[in-house]
Amino acid sequence: MSTDETTKAIVAEIVGEAKKDDNVIHAAKGLGKAVNTCVTFLNNALLPLAAINFGFEKARHYFQKQFSNEMEELIKNIPQDKLIEPKASIAGPTLQGLAFSHEEEELKVLYLNLLASSMNSDKAKSVHPSFVEIIKQLTPKEAELLKAIAPSKQLAIGEIHTEQKSGGYQIIYKHLIDLTTEETGEPYVDDNTTISIENLIRLGLLLAQYDKHLKTDALYENLENRPEFKAEVEKHEGNPEVVKITLQKGALLMTNLGENFSKSCGIIP
Repeated sequence: MSTDETTKAIVAEIVGEAKKDDNVIHAAKGLGKAVNTCVTFLNNALLPLAAINFGFEKARHYFQKQFSNEMEELIKNIPQDKLIEPKASIAGPTLQGLAFSHEEEELKVLYLNLLASSMNSDKAKSVHPSFVEIIKQLTPKEAELLKAIAPSKQLAIGEIHTEQKSGGYQIIYKHLIDLTTEETGEPYVDDNTTISIENLIRLGLLLAQYDKHLKTDALYENLENRPEFKAEVEKHEGNPEVVKITLQKGALLMTNLGENFSKSCGIIP
């Protein structure tokens, strides 16, 4: 038996046994009663979710106490003639994702908005099943990065290079962007920003181009004033092999996939 077949068999056994458990049956009924009449058709997805996650108290508490109110708030403005049943390929994995991520606000909001979009006939066609898997592979910070790029769908980005005395250059810092702390307006520095950007690129949501750049020079002057750029200048100061530190200008762009994902998940209003 293959790994996939074994996994399916185990899950099937868990669900089968769990459905016989009085606690699971009670939890499933509670979940069914909790949802608004507009979303009662989600019961089919909530039952297996309760069965699999009946041992996770926090998940059960969330679905019983918060889920229905949050969903009602999102779908209350959808006209009744536009309200549709979400596809199982969206609803099932989304609810499972919520079970494990509902305590991370940035990710929870993405899941809830995705589910709401899948219930709106005007938006449902743009909701791709892969969007659920994309959210699963995001950190809260990466969700915030998408929000920063969403208004203009582009952002100034740069690579820090050293021009070598022997000729050529070396890339010493990738994907430098100008992030600020919302409360203070001061530069926000995080060693994982480069990894986050590369993950968003890997997922197909963003595209980094270094053969093109934005027209506004001030945006790149801001990058050269960043703590990361200054730190690299200081680090290589006095190195006889380095002629100077330069910034390779680029553009960080949102892809069509990224735009559809952002609209479906409420990142773009």
